This record gives sequence, C-alpha cells and structure tokens, in this order.
Amino acid sequence: MRVINSIKKYGIIGTIIKILNKSSYRVFRFFNRLDVKVTNKTKLKKKMKSYNFLLNKVNNPKYKYVFVFFPYVEWNLPIFQRPQQIALEFSKREDILYFFCSPNNLHDKINGVYQKINDNLFVVKDFDFLCNIKTNKRVIHLYSTDTVSDYSVVLEALKRNDKVLYEYIDEIHEEITYHIPKKYLEKHKKILKNEKCYVIATADKLYNDVKKVRKRKFALSTNGVNVSDFLKNENDEIPEKIKQIKLKYDKVICYYGSLAVWFDYTLLKKVAQKYPNYAIVLIGVEYDNSFKKSKIGKLNNVFYLGKTNYYDLHKYSENADLLIIPFLINEITESTSPVKLFEYMATNVPILTTNMPECRKYKSVVIGENHTDFINKIDSTINLINNADYLKLEMKEAMENTWEKKANIIINLLDQDGGKNNERYDKES
Repeated sequence: MRVINSIKKYGIIGTIIKILNKSSYRVFRFFNRLDVKVTNKTKLKKKMKSYNFLLNKVNNPKYKYVFVFFPYVEWNLPIFQRPQQIALEFSKREDILYFFCSPNNLHDKINGVYQKINDNLFVVKDFDFLCNIKTNKRVIHLYSTDTVSDYSVVLEALKRNDKVLYEYIDEIHEEITYHIPKKYLEKHKKILKNEKCYVIATADKLYNDVKKVRKRKFALSTNGVNVSDFLKNENDEIPEKIKQIKLKYDKVICYYGSLAVWFDYTLLKKVAQKYPNYAIVLIGVEYDNSFKKSKIGKLNNVFYLGKTNYYDLHKYSENADLLIIPFLINEITESTSPVKLFEYMATNVPILTTNMPECRKYKSVVIGENHTDFINKIDSTINLINNADYLKLEMKEAMENTWEKKANIIINLLDQDGGKNNERYDKES
C-alpha cells in the first residue's frame, strides 16, 4: 500500500530512487556500526597486547630493579633535567627497567599505553597498572618537587613491599611551589622521618636537613652532566641569532635556565651597563613574571632568546666567551645544585657564578663574592679560555660529576639497604 501511494506521489522512477536511498542508508548504518565495533575490538586487542608486553618486561628475570616514576611531570618538558637524566642513566644498565609515568596532558603525545625510549625505558600512561603487577623488584620513585601525590602513595607502596625512593632536590619554599599544599608539606616531613624509605639529597644543606631526622637509608647525589651532550663539535653550526650577536659585540656572556625570582636581575643590569660592548644572552623558561618586571630585556645589549631544545643548548654555550649563574643568595639558592653548572664545565668555557655554596665546591668555578667582585672578575675569567690548566681542571670536574656517577650513588644506596654509617657515597663528601 505504501509503495502504491509512493508511485502516485513520486512516480515509478521517483519511488525506485527513494527505495534505493533508504536501502543505502540502512546498509551504511550497518557497516558503520560494524566498523566501530571492529575498530573498538582492534583497539582493545592492541591495548591488551601493550599491557601484556609491559607485564612480560617486569617479569623478565634479568631486571634487578623495576622503577615506577610517579606521574607529576611529563617526559618531553622544555627543560630536560634530573628526573629524565636519572631515568636515562638507570636505563643504560641492563639490570634496570624504568617506567617514567606521565600525566600525558601537554608535552607528551602517547596514543596507546606507552612510548618506548629505549629497551629499558618507557614513558607510560598507566601508573596504577604498573603498581598492581605482582613483583618484588619494584621501586616507587618520588621527587620533592611533586605536589600532586600524597603520603598514601608511600603507604600503599610499603604495604606491597615496594622500595620507595625519594629525591629531595629543592628547598621546600613558597617561591618555588607558589601555594604549598598542606598535604605536600606533611608528605615531605613523613617521608624524611620514615626510615623504610630511601632518601637522596642533591645539596649539602638538604643532606644536613635529612641527617637531622634519620640515621639510615640516605645519601648525597648532586646534579650532574652527560658530558658527550656538551662537547664542542667542529661540525656544529652557529645558531643564526648568536652569529648576528657575535658580529656586533666584542664578547658574549651567556646564561641558560629558568628566569625566576631567585635570579639577580640587579646584578645583570650592572654588568650590562658596565660592559656595553659585551652581549648578554639569556636562554630558557620564564618561570614567573620576574623577568618582565625587571625590564632587563629592554637594555640594548641584553638578548632573551626564549626556550631552546636541550640537545641544542651546547651550540649556544660553546659560542659564548663566559658562562654565568647570577643567582641571588637566599634560602632557595643555598640549597641549589645547578644542573647547568656541570653542563657549563663540559662545554669547556670559563664559568663565573655568585657566591652559592654548591658552586663554591668546585675549583674550576670562579666566584663573585658580591656585585662589585662579580663585575671585576668578568674579564679575568673570560681570559681563562687561554689557560690550558684551567680548561683541563674544568673538564676533569665535569667528568667527576657525570649523571652515570650520580645514578650509581642511588643504586649503591638501594643495594646496601641504606648502609650502616650514614655514608654520603658522593665523592664530594
């Protein structure tokens, strides 16, 4: 009856077209649903395969330790620092498997369950899955800069008989973490006092803080450098921005790293004004608004070049005449072991810093005791590029502070179950 009415309304040809359209739509819907079903099934199968792969990696008998990093920062951060470097060093050992868990919300682009960095290192999205695998080799790796996790992560790990490794890498201070959550401070204090956990301090002041509240399972392991990433290479192209700056100025003074409230902008302004024929090049992340507030970027011989990939940093530092760390001396910087300090050493360019305790420990670092002293030492420090003994000392200290050595200190601590005599393990003791 519906067909007859349709013929009367649309004619025979029009009715045939209507029937074909409706049939095509139904066929399309059928195959579309089928495609979605097959796609979801394929994705699930692929996901299960990924989980099985991770499970098999954990169960591989060659691994002595399986590290699981709590996901509070991403792998591909603009600043490639200690968490990534330590993970890389651990993964170079055949008996260590490292899972760098990532929140995967901005810099990391993990489509599946994980991204492979090398055979022993994976960036993974699922922290909980890795924590629930039955194993007696797991080490939950936490950092003091993590304001995301709470103490329950530690309690759950210890309940599973996991080892807990906590790296105390920065002074706990409002200017570093802005508003410090109460649970973050409580977690920090509880971990330091809990001698079931293993604690690494990266600076003497932090180490002494730890020593006051515990008798075992702690060591000093400062920051370090992968020397090969900073060695001069004749084939390196000079970045165009630096090339143009070198054409206009007699010398290039360079700093790279965070531009934050602990940076001495007043000192740098004095340097720029004292040496108008020297270019001051700043590279890195604007950590807060302090750089803009300082207005130092408006000076003619100060150049802020923005962020640069870690593997390109040496192209800038090796084309400088002087590498500097002009930090204020305060509660934050007294506890800071600057990663860039060791990278500067490996670049084999003279180094001048302000009077920070962790910089004073090295003979190749020239210290500016105050603003006047810092400024007065600029030319004499630059001239050290012609001093073979100085350059030899600088490279020697770089080689003594590799990430490999720093990672080995941590493994030694875990192997020896914390030691019996509060050993620092670090050559710098």
